[in-house]
Amino acid sequence: MTAAMDSAIVGLLARPEFDHRPTWTAAKPPAPTATVSGHLRQLGKGDEELINAYGTDGVEITCKAADFPQSPEKFDAFVVKGHRYVAQDVRMQVGFAGAPLLYRIYAKGR
Repeated sequence: MTAAMDSAIVGLLARPEFDHRPTWTAAKPPAPTATVSGHLRQLGKGDEELINAYGTDGVEITCKAADFPQSPEKFDAFVVKGHRYVAQDVRMQVGFAGAPLLYRIYAKGR
C-alpha cells in the first residue's frame, strides 16, 4: 500500500455518498464524543461468519482514525441516522506510514 492509496481510501470516506457522519461516544468516563467521517454497512448474505458473531442486526462501521480524540473500544456507542449501535469489536487498519488510517467497528444495533 502506498501513501497515495492511503489518501484515496481516506478521501472516499469524505464523499457524501459514503460518509454517514456517525456520532461516537466512548463508554468509559469522561465519555468523550465526536462526529467522525464514516461509512455504515449492513451485514448481508456474504457475511455469514460476521452475522454468526454479531447477529442479524450487526453492522460494520468504517471510520477515519484521525477523527477520533482517542481510539474507539468495545462497548462504545455509535449513532448513525438516528440508529444506535454498540461496538463489539474494533479493528485498526494501519497506513503506509505506520500510523492508524481507519477503524473497522463491528457493532450490534439497539
